[in-house]
Amino acid sequence: MPGLKKLRTVDVVSDVPPPQRVQDMRRGVVRLLREISAETALSSLLTLAEARLRDVLIDHSDDASWRHVFYRGIRERGAAEDLERAGRWRQVEGAFIRVLCELPLSRLGYVAWDGSRATLEALDEPVAESAAEVVVQPNFEVVVLGEAPDTAQVWRLARFTEPVPGRRVRKYQLEKKRFAEALGRGQNAQELVALLASMSRTPLPQNVKFSLDDWGQLTERIRIWPDALFVEAEGVENLSDTLPAALVEKLGLVPLGGGHRACPAPDIAALRALMPARRALFDYSRALPRVMRPARGLEIEAPRETLHFRARQVLALLTRQEGADRYLLDPERVAKAAPGLGARELRGRLESALTEELSPQLALALRSWSGEFGSVFVGQAELLLCDDLDQARALALQPEFSAWVERQLSTSAFLLRPGAGERVRAFLKLLGPGTVRSSLTGRAKP
Repeated sequence: MPGLKKLRTVDVVSDVPPPQRVQDMRRGVVRLLREISAETALSSLLTLAEARLRDVLIDHSDDASWRHVFYRGIRERGAAEDLERAGRWRQVEGAFIRVLCELPLSRLGYVAWDGSRATLEALDEPVAESAAEVVVQPNFEVVVLGEAPDTAQVWRLARFTEPVPGRRVRKYQLEKKRFAEALGRGQNAQELVALLASMSRTPLPQNVKFSLDDWGQLTERIRIWPDALFVEAEGVENLSDTLPAALVEKLGLVPLGGGHRACPAPDIAALRALMPARRALFDYSRALPRVMRPARGLEIEAPRETLHFRARQVLALLTRQEGADRYLLDPERVAKAAPGLGARELRGRLESALTEELSPQLALALRSWSGEFGSVFVGQAELLLCDDLDQARALALQPEFSAWVERQLSTSAFLLRPGAGERVRAFLKLLGPGTVRSSLTGRAKP
């Protein structure tokens, strides 16, 4: 290891503990303090903590490895080298416990700390019981009753409500944004409603309860699985009935949106022993339920509760989300997907997921943006229209006439090239007066 340091080898891994390990260490120290019945020296507490909490803050299970000789990223103040792990547990983890006893635990009343003698004593004094009682009003306002409510309960209430400034009465406002932010932090909607109901002196108003339930259903929670097994359900069937019972029980699959399942990634050997052949589980050739329908204009309605994986893929390919269950056909995404899949394949995928036929607006936009329809000319043009079919055939046989015509629109109608109108009129006037007229209907002027 010293040789590697001389070569200035950089190790990007740090032993600085993450917040979760810090919280676990705090909880462990508090549990140890509950076992203390008399005045105890800090050194005795550190001996007990090293025996029972050695690997909580920083893992020491692999200290024999060459990568774990030092506390990576932890060094004495002003030093240029990291601290060695051997014999330094009390200097690193012990310093954390010492600061924990000196500051937060002492000031919060958990322990009586004597800094001069480095001793501490757990406090067993009874704590005055306090409760937090509230009244939930139909206008979504929560009023906290009592002069000294339970601080912990009020803090939990403030986590998903908006405090209303006031001098005498504590008031909190239930808002969808604050409720969604609480769900985004990992809290459960049903637990929050149950907490509010347990604190309320009276039953929750029906409109408040229904609104909270709706906010919980409309708010999607995002959970990141850094190393997980993802079981994809293309249909909306119950995977618990499709997958083997041994697999579900062994892996502990967690249900996700769209009928999918996920769990921490298991060992590959164990997975192969439990998982049957893929073809025995899924059949991707089957027709799935039609779960979307055309809405107004270029919008598509797709309820999240019934969306299967194939429908989600179509929406992600062709649309952008405008609301909880509303999607809008996007020209950029359609144009990007068309070269790889083809215009007909794109239209077929969308039609296979719709309960109704494509609306005229959706069909025109999709087929135009995907390149299935060609360009359309809009502007002024000169036409030659014959009233008699034989006259049109005779004109078409003239050698000069073909040089003036861009396209024959029908048996008696021709689209003239730019600037050819005057030459055609001069040619037709040679055939006699009254051959050319200036309107689509009516007779020619002599």
